[in-house]
Amino acid sequence: MPMKQNKNVLKNSSNFTIQKTAKGNVLVEGNGEKFYLRGVVQEIHSTKKLNPLGCKKSRIHKSPNYVPASSDRKFSAVGKKTGRLYLVKGAVIKQLSSVSAHKSGNNGNTLKQSERRSQKETNSEADSKSYADQLAKIAAEKNAGGDPLVRLKFIIQYVGESRSNIYRKINNGFFPKQRKRNGGRGSYWLLSEIDSYKVAQDGPNAKRG
Repeated sequence: MPMKQNKNVLKNSSNFTIQKTAKGNVLVEGNGEKFYLRGVVQEIHSTKKLNPLGCKKSRIHKSPNYVPASSDRKFSAVGKKTGRLYLVKGAVIKQLSSVSAHKSGNNGNTLKQSERRSQKETNSEADSKSYADQLAKIAAEKNAGGDPLVRLKFIIQYVGESRSNIYRKINNGFFPKQRKRNGGRGSYWLLSEIDSYKVAQDGPNAKRG
């Protein structure tokens, strides 16, 4: 049997619906979004005599540990179970879907792709910082008269070649062979050997593999 709409319910301009969760937060859906919110929910009554704005608000629910902030979202929404109109204010604690994902019609693929691009950019920035740190450490070791040991991840950036291309050149005898520590894991190269390779690559008789 369809729910009867309360006569005092005002028009819901935002098309959001809300539902209280077991943990005391609010599940919000609408306008292409779905998210959990921690905040305050107030029922709105149509009483023009009491308020020049045409409504009277009374607190209905406050999420546990909610602290108001200037960044809180504020909107009106209809209760899924009550059919009444509420004023909602609070912070999004978990985004389940977004407007961009809703509009794409790809079940959140757009959001996931955006997240993957952001993660790649973050990883790229971390790799760049790591490479710069290694260069500084290697320079200090060279100044002290040492011949630094370097790993393949560093070499790929240092010589500007891919992993597969480096190993192909090793197999063809055009790139220094990796070394193994006694009882150790992984391969390493002497920086002096890699520098000699770079010098040879810049020469007129360079072997391209």
